[in-house]
Amino acid sequence: MVKLDLKFKAELSNLTDLRPNQPDDYQFFFKIKCSSCHEVHQSWVDICRSKEYQLPRSRGVANFVWKCQFCKRDASASFVDQIQNSKSKSSYPMYTDSDSSNQSFVSICTIECRGCELIEFEPRGLWDCTGSDSKTEFKEIEFEDGEWHDYDEKSGLPVSVTNIEVNLTIKLIRTLSFHTLFFFFFLTTFFL
Repeated sequence: MVKLDLKFKAELSNLTDLRPNQPDDYQFFFKIKCSSCHEVHQSWVDICRSKEYQLPRSRGVANFVWKCQFCKRDASASFVDQIQNSKSKSSYPMYTDSDSSNQSFVSICTIECRGCELIEFEPRGLWDCTGSDSKTEFKEIEFEDGEWHDYDEKSGLPVSVTNIEVNLTIKLIRTLSFHTLFFFFFLTTFFL
């Protein structure tokens, strides 16, 4: 099991609060790789928070279930709950103009993967953002070639989202299992 943080960075020009349009129904598109045989799936796959699928031979559910075509192993991925941004109606953090000016990555979501690895993300679908000066809402924008350009009539300024970068980083799990703690206790008790 691996938990991956999807981190996002872009250059916002006269914009702020970039976020997925419909947070619960937004489809995240990934390239995936099987953890067992290391084969990369030939197509992009989508993972959506509102969709749940039954896990094979289990009572559990996941947001994405897949069977590798090569080794026939089952794999799944699920969103990990996160704290909502208090300013946002969105269940994902917003990418702000201060994040853009600091050139910092912002974690959009965390996904727990079992039997597969997410290796690439493509920001497809509809996004929303707000004019930084005029507070004009730009709804349902789509990136073409990883960019979006428009004009804010209220402020009289051009607006754009460019230079989108994405990182998938492993999130460190800070909890130790009972077996790990028992083994550590055993070692320290009998060998010290």
